[in-house]
Amino acid sequence: MRSSKAKLLLLRVRRRCLVCDFEDEREEPHTTDEIAPECPRCHAPTERIAVLGRRHVAAVPNPHPGALGRLC
Repeated sequence: MRSSKAKLLLLRVRRRCLVCDFEDEREEPHTTDEIAPECPRCHAPTERIAVLGRRHVAAVPNPHPGALGRLC
């Protein structure tokens, strides 16, 4: 039986800065571009150099529609 709840695929990745060569590991959604998030040190783009693991988590529901409905 399949669950009706949406699942989000998170990747554990190693990223390297394109400017200062700083490397770190982080979790990000699988939809993140290979060259995208900025470096925490110099704010230049980083590249994904390795995928270390994958995991599925329950997608967090969007709280905004419910909050808008309670305004009236």
